[in-house]
Amino acid sequence: TNRYVQAGDRVRAGQPLFRVDSRDAMDQVDAARSSVISAQASYKLASSTLSRYKALHRENAISDLAMDQTQSQYDVAAAQLQQAKATLSRSQNNLGYTTLRADRNGVIGSTMYEVGQVVSAGTPVVLVVDDRQKEVHISLTEKQAIHIQKETGGWAAVVSLYLQNG
Repeated sequence: TNRYVQAGDRVRAGQPLFRVDSRDAMDQVDAARSSVISAQASYKLASSTLSRYKALHRENAISDLAMDQTQSQYDVAAAQLQQAKATLSRSQNNLGYTTLRADRNGVIGSTMYEVGQVVSAGTPVVLVVDDRQKEVHISLTEKQAIHIQKETGGWAAVVSLYLQNG
């Protein structure tokens, strides 16, 4: 597991922020690749067997039952190959999620977790702030809010922000 950014770092969309342990995801990809290779071999055998049986069936050398069974074996092999390819695609996609990337340009506002901590899938681990638009959040006590409401006749208030560098 690696952390590539700290709070305050400027980031670009797509930039890697964290990399989580990818060993399990890599093992799943390897297993899925093996399943595809196995399914391809089964499909190749079923395809060649079907071709031979079709020729024999045209010559009435085999029964309809034998032909139906061979066609069924071919259909199963084709479906298993498609399933293995889909599993490989899904596992490769999951492997891509082991590198967490910035979803937009901005500044790292905060990191919620440290390297080595366990987090669930979908849990935010970093806050990327879009700094193109400035936003200020002001917290008021109930007493302060009532005072502003009385002074302004509603909730409208003018706020001035003074920064050290002008």
